[in-house]
Amino acid sequence: MRSVLPLAFLAASFVSACDSDAPADPDARDTDVSPEEVRDTSPDPDTAPSPDADTTLVDTTPDTVTRVPVGPRACCLSMEGDLVIWSDDGVLMLWDSATNAFRPLVSGPSIAKDPVIAGRTVIFADNRLGDFDLWTLNLDETPPTPRLLRGGPGDQDQPVLQGTRLVWVGRDLAPHTPREAEIWTRDLAVPDSEKQLTSDAYEQTQPDVSGDKIVWADFAHSPDAMYIDVSDPLRNNADIFGWDLATSTPFTVTDDPSKQLRPAIDGDTVVWLDWRGINPEPKYSEFQVFVRRLAETGPNAERRLAWSSWSRPELWRRPALENDVVVFIAEPTTPGSGFVTGLLAVNVDGGAPWLVAGSTSVLDSVVVKDRHAAFVGASALGRVELRLR
Repeated sequence: MRSVLPLAFLAASFVSACDSDAPADPDARDTDVSPEEVRDTSPDPDTAPSPDADTTLVDTTPDTVTRVPVGPRACCLSMEGDLVIWSDDGVLMLWDSATNAFRPLVSGPSIAKDPVIAGRTVIFADNRLGDFDLWTLNLDETPPTPRLLRGGPGDQDQPVLQGTRLVWVGRDLAPHTPREAEIWTRDLAVPDSEKQLTSDAYEQTQPDVSGDKIVWADFAHSPDAMYIDVSDPLRNNADIFGWDLATSTPFTVTDDPSKQLRPAIDGDTVVWLDWRGINPEPKYSEFQVFVRRLAETGPNAERRLAWSSWSRPELWRRPALENDVVVFIAEPTTPGSGFVTGLLAVNVDGGAPWLVAGSTSVLDSVVVKDRHAAFVGASALGRVELRLR
């Protein structure tokens, strides 16, 4: 059965460029919001059709847009229940979607980024001690007080959190470059449970966790051993690897000779962005969403779910996955729609991707949890209830 994703979308009351130097004003945000609701009757955006898959979008009814001030550098978010947490120009922000109240959690002069939330526990990366370390706070405290969770030389960042299981990227060894980026984990409920899962001279990045399984993008097969900002199809050959905590063994999701990045896992299912068969001229201008159920093997285990154009490779974002529904960000192609990016969804078992919402600003990230999706970008913040049709 296909899901339809009605939208409660939060777009900014102002539009700013992504590279704006305007500073965030956390004090101005610590207020309840009186939203202005309007009907969005803009035409639906589309994505480029796949040559061998049905990618026709399912039309949706106009969405209700609630306008609130969100900063031009809003990014990287997490969600738990009605609470959405994101970073806005280095300031950690909290939005309670049930009451439409939002306020800063952590503000300067340092940079706070990569927030994750589970229950009432928030973990984030912060550079207040000179480089990025992992910090934590408890939302039940008044006020919530950040405490150092994992420090040390080099950056520790990109945390992901499910229950008490924490995974992150640590560059602990000198000279602390991407080649020293390794995958670490610990159980927050178990003392002295920290474990380093990788140890090599290749970059590991973009981890995700579900139950006993952890996945990440790995540059072990890339000639440069790390991401390089070039369009050469023989370079940047990241693959998707993983670790099974139950058996303490590594596994491979995909090691296709082309580039794979930004994996997400839910149970036994992994999705990621893939560039196999795409010719970069002069840059990769398209991407594909692939899926694999880990129990499946053979030549057909890895399947393409969607294919879309995207003219700005620096904005490729991790898809979100829950209960066999994948939600991802793409660039609309319908002339005159006025949308810069769109939020789309597709079922793991196949079928056409469908439009969730369009945004007049650039969306940065999307998360899905408990039949809701949240997304954020420059001047746009939203939360979507996932309903069966």
